[in-house]
Amino acid sequence: RSRLNGMGPHRLVIDVSFKELALDTLIVEGSGMELLSRGEEEEIEYYGRKEKVPVRYLQTLQLGGATFQLVRTLLIDGEDASGMGGLRSYGRIGRDVLETLRLTVHYPRRLLLLEPSPSEVPPGGVTYTSAGRFLLIPIRLEREGEGVTEDVDVEVNLVLDAGTSNTVLDRRWAADAGFAKKKASQTV
Repeated sequence: RSRLNGMGPHRLVIDVSFKELALDTLIVEGSGMELLSRGEEEEIEYYGRKEKVPVRYLQTLQLGGATFQLVRTLLIDGEDASGMGGLRSYGRIGRDVLETLRLTVHYPRRLLLLEPSPSEVPPGGVTYTSAGRFLLIPIRLEREGEGVTEDVDVEVNLVLDAGTSNTVLDRRWAADAGFAKKKASQTV
C-alpha cells in the first residue's frame, strides 16, 4: 500500500520486470489527484504491444518509511493496470523507484520491508545483474558424488522470480552438464 500525493493508501504492484512507475488513469482521474505535466509522452511495450502513454510527475510517493519527491510516472489505461494475476491494483512500482531502496522479503511473516538504502550492504546480501527485464542471481553448482569421476564447479545465473516456490534448472542443460540423470522421458 502506498500514498500518492498524500492520498491513499492505494494498492500498487511491485514489479521488478517493469522499469517505470505506472499509475492507472482511473485512480488519477477519479481522485482529483493533480499531477505535473511537461507535455511528455513515452512509447512503451506493454503486454506485448507498443503504445504511447502520457508522462506525468507525482509530487510525492510514500512507500513504507520512504518518501519520494517529483516521481516520473506513466499513465496507463485502467484495464491494463488491474490485469496482473487478477489482482486489483492501481499501478506498478518498477525498478526506477525500487533501485533506491533496500527491499527485504520476509516470507515466514509475509512481510515486505521497504526502506532507504544504507550506504553499507548488510552481510549475506547477494549481488545481481539485469538482463532486460530480468534480475539474474549468480550461483555455483557443484557436481560430486556416486559415479562422478571428477568434481566440477559451474557458475550460472538464475532468474529471480519472487512469485515461484521452486528452483528450476533447464532439464536438458542439467543432464548434459552431468547435474541430472536422464531416465527414459524424465530427468532426476
